[in-house]
Amino acid sequence: VASCQGNFDSICIETTPTRWSITARILQGLWSQPVAILPEAETQIRQALDGWFRDRALKQLFVPQQRDESLLELRNQTQVAAESGFIRLAITSSVSIIGGLLGIIAWFLLGVQRIFFPDKSPFSPKSTPRKWPVNWTGETTWEVMILWISSFIVISQVILPIALQQLGLLPNSNWNYRDRAMLVLLPYLLSMAPMLPILGFSLKPFIPLAKPWFRFEISPLGWMRWGILGYVLAIPLVAIISFLSQKLLQGQGGGNALLPILVESQDGVAKFILWVTVAIAAPFFEELLFRGFLLPSLTKLTSVWPAIAISGFLFALAHLNLSDILPLTILGMVLGFVYMRSGNLLAPMLLHGLWNSGSFLALLALGGK
Repeated sequence: VASCQGNFDSICIETTPTRWSITARILQGLWSQPVAILPEAETQIRQALDGWFRDRALKQLFVPQQRDESLLELRNQTQVAAESGFIRLAITSSVSIIGGLLGIIAWFLLGVQRIFFPDKSPFSPKSTPRKWPVNWTGETTWEVMILWISSFIVISQVILPIALQQLGLLPNSNWNYRDRAMLVLLPYLLSMAPMLPILGFSLKPFIPLAKPWFRFEISPLGWMRWGILGYVLAIPLVAIISFLSQKLLQGQGGGNALLPILVESQDGVAKFILWVTVAIAAPFFEELLFRGFLLPSLTKLTSVWPAIAISGFLFALAHLNLSDILPLTILGMVLGFVYMRSGNLLAPMLLHGLWNSGSFLALLALGGK
């Protein structure tokens, strides 16, 4: 805690200096003229800093100390890290490029099929997905969505923060990465879980539902073909829309909450917990709601393609990230099309899991040591 007196030129006296304040004073001394080297500077730099920041500070420390051997070792370590980073970037880029090329080829083949074999094309008017048998009104549909979004906001933004504060479970610098990863998974599960009783209570008067509703069937395996094909087709579409969105919004809109853990942590268990969150939990809950319930329900109010577009937009809107609204809308529409063509929720769940896993691995590759 710092106590200050006087005007803006006053001196602040820290009564309990933290690790970060000590590091700040060390860095200030290294970049001052003349250079001031504080005790335990190297140890503190290695403990508090990482990556480029650590290497730059160590170089600033070793030069006035004339530690040529340490400088040479640091230079070699930096070179190795740069080569490793280049390899990770190349792998990440190659996956995106290969996936994009496969997607373009798939779109070309589907276009040829649509022209020369229209009856077999999934985009033929004759193969347009049918409407679901919906026994409830549009009022019930919007009640479910409003109840879910309200419960999600109340739990994630009010109840959980207050509960965590009362229990003393707010994350700090002493938390390990597994604790932080669990603080991503568990709040997500708790925030999404009310969806199940909301759906159960709202649809109870209409049970038993017709066979197409909430279909989970492992056999036959046609759903896997639709999930993989949808993933490949989505890559070039989302890439193009993402590029246009970035140009339009100039990169504004938000960040990724998983990035700090993926960049800083070397804990495989923590990373696995995060992967379970994005590749299993998220696809299950989000596909159950947006494709399993919302999309078919909308077919009572409008035709199939507008229903796919509306559900895709609401899916994007629920992620609360301005910069991702357009790309996620396109992804949501592909997910909707895959579900309507397959009639099996496992297909969009597979596509969703593959998509999130690809993004997760890209962050992992770029952030890994």
